Amino acid sequence: MKLNRALRILVPVIMLFAFVAAVGGLYPADGKPFSLINFRGEEVTINARGLYYWDTVSSAAQMQANDAITLFLALPLLGVSFWLTQKGSLRGRLLLTGTLGFILYTYITMSFGAAYNPFFLIYVALFSLSLFAFVLSMMSFDVDALPARFSQKLPRKWIAGLLFFAAAFLSLAWLGRIAQTFTPGA
Repeated sequence: MKLNRALRILVPVIMLFAFVAAVGGLYPADGKPFSLINFRGEEVTINARGLYYWDTVSSAAQMQANDAITLFLALPLLGVSFWLTQKGSLRGRLLLTGTLGFILYTYITMSFGAAYNPFFLIYVALFSLSLFAFVLSMMSFDVDALPARFSQKLPRKWIAGLLFFAAAFLSLAWLGRIAQTFTPGA
């Protein structure tokens, strides 16, 4: 199957923007964390360094870890999967779709979860571009012909169980975060 023309444009743009966002988030900066009472009356420690200046120390550490994973794992995977997809590889398309899903999840989280910073528009652009690319990539599969490409020995039940477990875990994590946001005094 031939690679969608829009994906030929979207994936390199996503790679460029993600590189800029990840390097910017990892760029070292001076500053000293300080304590602050948030709107819930909790004392939090603000990072006060770099791109994640107004985020808490914990949030900034999580975002920088995500930047490192994006830079050293997701971008190389995106490049390799894009190359394999252009060669007509089904594995390449599957890897491309999964990597685009990771970038989509990462930058929707950054768009809504990070304190406003100079890269906000980059986060929104990455969220939007990766959503569009992810949908195009998902639509490129012939769902009826896909099962014939896999071995009968593939452990489908284990894979499905792992995916349902991950979905349940992430759902509970997000529901807990939402509940905490709307619980007064929590």
